[in-house]
Amino acid sequence: MDTALAVLNLLTTPVGDLVLSVAGLGLSIWAMLQAGGAKRAVSKVLARNNDQVTRDNARDLLIKLTTAKDAAMARRQGAPRSSTAGRVMATDLEVLQLAQDALATSTLGTGQSLAVDLQRAAVQLNSALQGLAGNSVRDEWADALGVLQGIIPKVDVLQAELAAKVLR
Repeated sequence: MDTALAVLNLLTTPVGDLVLSVAGLGLSIWAMLQAGGAKRAVSKVLARNNDQVTRDNARDLLIKLTTAKDAAMARRQGAPRSSTAGRVMATDLEVLQLAQDALATSTLGTGQSLAVDLQRAAVQLNSALQGLAGNSVRDEWADALGVLQGIIPKVDVLQAELAAKVLR
């Protein structure tokens, strides 16, 4: 009882006030450090999630581009007749249009050279599609194939880099 009374008397003195203030300051600093660690952890999780979403988007774009490349390869002039066996022209045109739309609306590589390359490829595919609709004398399927073969490796590299980053 005497010890408790002595502690109570000490806490009510200016020295006690100082001890309580220092202890409160120490707790505040500790809480601030803990909050900073939590903030870094949340930022890290959000960045990882963003990378995973971007990787999934790149994979989906890659699937559309590869499908369109297969259609263009089968439809280009000089392709073996057997390459169009079982293929429907309207479906191949639709696949090419989907690839063009996916490139035009892609958010991959925002602010990077990849974004410029994706937009350029979208414009070039749109030109090929217009030529196909207008029955151009050019081999628009071969033009589309060239565009797709140029952009697919770039998207593939991005997707692979993001996959490796997510695994780390």
